[in-house]
Amino acid sequence: VRLTGVLTCVSSLLACAFSLLSGFNWGPYIAYGVWLDFFLRILAGTCLSPLGRLATVLTWPMEPKPRVGRPKQFAACCGFLFAMCGSVSYLVNFPSHTITGSVFMGMLAIATGMEGVFDFCLGCAFFKIG
Repeated sequence: VRLTGVLTCVSSLLACAFSLLSGFNWGPYIAYGVWLDFFLRILAGTCLSPLGRLATVLTWPMEPKPRVGRPKQFAACCGFLFAMCGSVSYLVNFPSHTITGSVFMGMLAIATGMEGVFDFCLGCAFFKIG
């Protein structure tokens, strides 16, 4: 289990759920946080990322499994783009903007869930193709 992927997946799913199902409009704010987290991951890896730091603290007794940097950097850029599209869709007012933002955040949740649960990095797979 890659805890950073699980935390990002849960955050993305919460953004979808809060924006579609609840009377509270917290979903966009969670999406903005995920967007900021991916931006910080691009800058400095998990050193600055709040979700990455939380995963590091929660898994401190476990043996780390380092990954190659460039594919993970590309995957973080892909996550940044999906989180940006979801956040901007929540922000801009057009018909079905909430559904569009939730679709982007849902796709991000699927990709990060695959990373977190199955240890399969979709962005890394696309990096190897290109």
